[in-house]
Amino acid sequence: MNSKKYGQDVFIEKINELKNKENFTLDDGIKSIKNLYDIKDECELLSIRDTIDIVILKIAEKISFSKIAVNIFKYKKFRSKLSVDQNKIIWYEGVERVGSADGIKQVIFRETDNMEEILIEKFNGRSIRINEKAFILGWE
Repeated sequence: MNSKKYGQDVFIEKINELKNKENFTLDDGIKSIKNLYDIKDECELLSIRDTIDIVILKIAEKISFSKIAVNIFKYKKFRSKLSVDQNKIIWYEGVERVGSADGIKQVIFRETDNMEEILIEKFNGRSIRINEKAFILGWE
């Protein structure tokens, strides 16, 4: 059996398992979303990648998590450093408060000076920049 095909079959099985799951706790939902983004990073088939996006949005809906804020987990370098508490507050490395998931207006990814960073714009007018070196309140 072709190992690449086997890998795709494993991805599809995991995606279907999460797609068909009725209920998620907030914690399980966030873990599932992170796992799906991990799968998406490894998967080459566009049809599977598109399905993953749909399943992620369905899970976000089931746990009442902002569909905009869920994009913060899209970026592999930052995914493991982000967590969510029971009040849907997003934390960076467990100590820096990013903010409420419902308060995130926009998540932008950019690469500058060979460094990847996430720019998070919030509805309250504040913004946060996270990169490999720093967690910075405010950005231009």
